[in-house]
Amino acid sequence: MKSCGRHRQFSRAAVWSVCLISLAGIFDGCTYRLRGSHGAVAPMPATVIEGLPADRPIVMQMRRLLRGSGTKVVDEPDQAEAKLILRNETQERRVLSVGTTGKVREYELHYGLLFEVRDKDGKLRLPQQAIDVKRDFSFDGTDVLGKEQEQQMLYDDLHHEAAAALLQRLQAISWSP
Repeated sequence: MKSCGRHRQFSRAAVWSVCLISLAGIFDGCTYRLRGSHGAVAPMPATVIEGLPADRPIVMQMRRLLRGSGTKVVDEPDQAEAKLILRNETQERRVLSVGTTGKVREYELHYGLLFEVRDKDGKLRLPQQAIDVKRDFSFDGTDVLGKEQEQQMLYDDLHHEAAAALLQRLQAISWSP
């Protein structure tokens, strides 16, 4: 009897293994790609980022994302085939709700940016557009330090989200003559 139980356990394990291997083969053979995969998009030509200081979080994020997409990011405008011009960066916090005692319960964080893209000759390739991202977060006056850290983390997320949205718009530009 004991050997029969072991045989059943082995059979179940074998069946599950075969199922998992089959599923892996199916997904490997089809065109399934993870969301956010940018493998089919051609990189931009050599690009310089202008308009905001290089130490701004959005500039650092864009440099990283552009490089990750295969775009050469240069520091000198005369070496660039494309110019990404970032303008009017705004970062705001506004009150969303107040409790019965008159104390703030919720804030909305906002990050905004205007940008445009020009080629090396100054020709407008992408007219000025806006990126706006927002997050809500609850506020607890008894944990001010913790909420300040949370707010900074949310602003970091907003910078990353804005940079990702900007990269998607840049990848839609056709750079063929």
